[in-house]
Amino acid sequence: MNVEDSAETDREQGFVQTITVGYRLVQALEQGGRGQTLKAVAAAADMPSWKAYPYLVSLARMGIVVQNPDTLCYGLGPGAAMLGLSAISQADVLSLAPEKMQILQDQVQLPVYLSVLGNLGPTIVRKFDWDSQLLVTMKLGHVLPLMSSGTGAIFLSYLPLHQLTGIIRQETGRDPDLAAIEEIVTRTRRDGVAVSERAFDLAFCSVSAGIFDHEEHLVAAITILGMNGRTDLSLESRAAELVLDTTRDLSRTLGSST
Repeated sequence: MNVEDSAETDREQGFVQTITVGYRLVQALEQGGRGQTLKAVAAAADMPSWKAYPYLVSLARMGIVVQNPDTLCYGLGPGAAMLGLSAISQADVLSLAPEKMQILQDQVQLPVYLSVLGNLGPTIVRKFDWDSQLLVTMKLGHVLPLMSSGTGAIFLSYLPLHQLTGIIRQETGRDPDLAAIEEIVTRTRRDGVAVSERAFDLAFCSVSAGIFDHEEHLVAAITILGMNGRTDLSLESRAAELVLDTTRDLSRTLGSST
């Protein structure tokens, strides 16, 4: 390596180190909240105050950090908010979910489906079938009932009823049964998941959970499908715990605080 190459390598390493130190300070501010002293921020980032100070000054110039002129305490600035919003806006549940669904399927060894609300009802848009003795394979585009499926229960429980009234009328041939819907909503919100012991027909069971965005709006649901008598998809099952963990993980990626 010649002298010029060595100097260039040193500059690159220095640049990377600068970014790493700055990010540690941003993380400290994010975790500690607004109103942190220089000493507190530096301690949280595991560095001395004299080292943290010039980085905070640079971050403040970029709008990533703000300092209260009266208390001299630090917090995240509008630049950090814009970065966060930009990251959230670029997050897409249809592209993010498959990797998590594959992991979930490997854990439960059962079919896993992702559904979003279509004009006819909850519609399967991503799926991971499992080579097992299940005698059913759901196709992409398959529409699930709102009133009689675990997936439907998730959408009933977290979307406004006026958005679903037309779909329910088309599905049932009558106006929504408000008492039945209230029972579904109460149970699903209490449990965090929706369990169905008669998915598609009496032979199948399912457990579903919702995915939420940064405004806490429901954007999709993940469902695990099994066979009654062979598969434990009850509230206390490992599958119910795993589907809830998966949807919560995806929700956090989309900016939800749930």
